[in-house]
Amino acid sequence: WAACQPLVQTHLASLAQHYHATAQKEKRPEDYREAVRWYRELLNSFPFDAKVVQNNFLLAELLFEQGQFADAVVEYEKVAYSYPKTPNAVEAGYAALLGHAQLQKAADGLDLARLRRAAVNSASRFAQTFPADPRSGIVLTDAAEQLYALNDADQANRVALQILDLKPPATDAQRRVAWGIVANTAFKRGAYSLSEQAYSKVLQLTPQQDPGYKDLYESQVVSIYKQGEQAKTDGHLKEAAEHFTRVSKMATQPAMRANAQFDAAAALVGNKQWAEAETMLVDFRQRYPQHALQPDITPKLALAYSEQSKWALAATEMERLSAISKDPAIARDAMLQAATFHEKAGSRAASTKAYERYLAQTLVLKPVPLLQVIEVRARLLNLAKQDGNAKRELALQKDIYDTDRNG
Repeated sequence: WAACQPLVQTHLASLAQHYHATAQKEKRPEDYREAVRWYRELLNSFPFDAKVVQNNFLLAELLFEQGQFADAVVEYEKVAYSYPKTPNAVEAGYAALLGHAQLQKAADGLDLARLRRAAVNSASRFAQTFPADPRSGIVLTDAAEQLYALNDADQANRVALQILDLKPPATDAQRRVAWGIVANTAFKRGAYSLSEQAYSKVLQLTPQQDPGYKDLYESQVVSIYKQGEQAKTDGHLKEAAEHFTRVSKMATQPAMRANAQFDAAAALVGNKQWAEAETMLVDFRQRYPQHALQPDITPKLALAYSEQSKWALAATEMERLSAISKDPAIARDAMLQAATFHEKAGSRAASTKAYERYLAQTLVLKPVPLLQVIEVRARLLNLAKQDGNAKRELALQKDIYDTDRNG
């Protein structure tokens, strides 16, 4: 047998080549079948022959020509990945991808999803095995897009990272797709810092006149907003305020800018950054005078002023709160606080007026809270004494006596 092997091998090769050539010329199915038969016989009988890779590649080519794409893919991938690297390996690997594409054309439903995943795996294998091939970028880009379309975000992200790591680098268009997938998948899993950075990369690769540029920009801004919300939830108010402030400057939509500025101000108040909060709140009031959140500015600004001992300004805000509040109890308490702030500011006239307004709001209650009335009249009495107004001082003493006696 050993002596006959070379002759048998020569005859098998001749038969395979003969039927291969005839099939290519005549296009008869029976010639294709015979050629395939003799190539397989040759490969099975002489698996260690020096020409085994070349013959296996010819078998794959023959199967592809015949439209047997599933079998062709198997043989191409064997040539590409099962043998030591040969000149045919990279072409076989790419031809396998073409075979996968042909298989998908006639498939649908679950079968199509299965074939797409097989194609993606083959594409990833091609890029890993032949990273320097100029087609690796487009192969991986197509794979990443298919995975993303299949809602396989994790795998799509991994393939996208492969694209970004290619040497030599992928084209700008391919890197744009890759960064887009990284950005979208990061956003969906709540990794908003990464999604912001990734959207920034996409925007650098996208012309401003591109129809999708605006949506990409808005996605980046929303990523920043989400970072602010996360920081706020985690109690990192300074960081939250910084993120919200960035959004208030970057957002193209007025509603988002306003909401972000309000959230930044609220975070600054919560973090007791009183001067910064004051600046932000005053600017909001001036910039968005008709905004629905205007009533919420007043108590926050009053607090910021009072914490900085800006008593007169704090008093003005409390008077504003008293005027706009629909809750009578809040209106009364705000007026009482305004009177106290005016008193601390050394404005006895303004303080007196505020105390009197508080009394007017309180005396109509049923029953009248006598202790509060007496306490406020005592404060008015002290103010009258400081003003040297003996007549008013006497009248207030009488009011206090009558209230106490009649209570």
